[in-house]
Amino acid sequence: MMTTLPYKAGVLMIAFTKDRFKYENWIDRYPEPWQRRSRKKTWGKKKNDTGRALLVKSGRLRRSVRIISTTANSVTIGSDVPYARAHNDGFKKEVLQEVSSYKRKITRGKMLKSGKRSTKTKETTGYTHVKFHIRAIKQNIPRRRFMGESKYLNMQISRMITAEVNKIFNT
Repeated sequence: MMTTLPYKAGVLMIAFTKDRFKYENWIDRYPEPWQRRSRKKTWGKKKNDTGRALLVKSGRLRRSVRIISTTANSVTIGSDVPYARAHNDGFKKEVLQEVSSYKRKITRGKMLKSGKRSTKTKETTGYTHVKFHIRAIKQNIPRRRFMGESKYLNMQISRMITAEVNKIFNT
């Protein structure tokens, strides 16, 4: 029993973590819902993300949570995704972003009249070349905790250990 308990606790911890993605909240003593997305509209040609689950675009972060190490009296779970800590703990800092060179269309608006209505259309007049540059952006990722110390999880682990001990003594 002593060799399997840390592994079983680790499996319980991973299930708890995956539930945080499903219910989009963190539970310590009581449920704390994750902050909703602030952006409601799309930027450029990006798809609107309002209906998508928080912290899940490809599912890589959710799938990456696994048991890192187990010993006789401890278990450690973690993630190898580089942005996991930023989302779990929050991140607010100015970062540098590299923008590669690209061609941009030059468009000009033109009014067309047809009967009583007039409509504005865009007409491409050519292309301009935008050079490679570096810009500073203010990155603000809110804390959406999915992994860590939780009184609720500790209570679940205690119940699991008690059930395993009772199972041995009742057999």
